[in-house]
Amino acid sequence: MDIKIINPKIIKMSVIITIIFLMFMGLVEWRMIETDYDRQVEKIRAFEKKDIINVEEIAMENIELIYDDIRILSHLETLLSFLETGDGNDYNEITTYFEKYLSTKTIYNQLRIIDINGMELIRVDYEEGQVITVEKESLQDKSHRYYFQESILLEENSIYISPFDLNIENHVVEEPYKPMIRFAKPLFSDRGEKKGIVILNYFGSNFLYH
Repeated sequence: MDIKIINPKIIKMSVIITIIFLMFMGLVEWRMIETDYDRQVEKIRAFEKKDIINVEEIAMENIELIYDDIRILSHLETLLSFLETGDGNDYNEITTYFEKYLSTKTIYNQLRIIDINGMELIRVDYEEGQVITVEKESLQDKSHRYYFQESILLEENSIYISPFDLNIENHVVEEPYKPMIRFAKPLFSDRGEKKGIVILNYFGSNFLYH
């Protein structure tokens, strides 16, 4: 049987062509990933542009109701006691109250208590008719978030309204996209010491599709 000897130059050329082809395919795949990322960024920017919306002009009557809600929450005696002592019974009473509050209101996605250092102490979520108190080990540090940094500086009777933006959990934008407006109020002890903030995440879709 005849054995054909392939010219080494042909083998070398084949290897070079194969490498170039694989590099080209890798470049195409990387470009597709980059393009998809760019699309996601553009979607987020589209939502972020809604920061220019003057929320108070859109629905002042809703704003007043939210103000009332956050004022009521900020003056709960059990909450102020919990911030002073960290008592477990106070915690259970507060979370039960928060669960009922969100299930009745249905316009808020989250109700949270964040301490003066930016750590969530209590968090209750409302989503599609379900109310869930987040376990303590799953609570997050929000000290890096702009809404905490700005609202913690407020005086006792001030209320903070965030820009219109997307919800972020564990440093990642939630999908499907969930536009939010956050309302926060600082919490003070009887001695006038700032203890943290109470914060309501209002479903932004209520404004988008109002």
